[in-house]
Amino acid sequence: VLSPAAALAPPSPDAELIALAAAYVAVMTEADAITTRFASVLHMPPDAEEREAALSREAEGLRIKLGGTRASTMAGVLAKVAAFMVLVDPAPDDPMSAPRPEDDFYLPWSLCRDLLAVAGAA
Repeated sequence: VLSPAAALAPPSPDAELIALAAAYVAVMTEADAITTRFASVLHMPPDAEEREAALSREAEGLRIKLGGTRASTMAGVLAKVAAFMVLVDPAPDDPMSAPRPEDDFYLPWSLCRDLLAVAGAA
């Protein structure tokens, strides 16, 4: 239920960015679920393969839009952080999923992990 104060509040200047990030996370989560579901089979069924390819194209477009959009609020920054984290650490509850110190994404992953922790979002 939306509170009266929330209903009267102006929209976030980063509303579009936050929506893009949420869409990216959803697309990446669905693609990861398909990959996980068929990880143990030699050939993915054609419909799953087509869906995964479509999701990959959609994710690329969203990622490019996200990268080209500057955040102007902490909520926008955190939305971009969440989008980045789903890319580099798709299974945050699995320590094997996180980048290792020798990985290129280790430092930005660490920074994003810290941002989420400091903001209370992790």
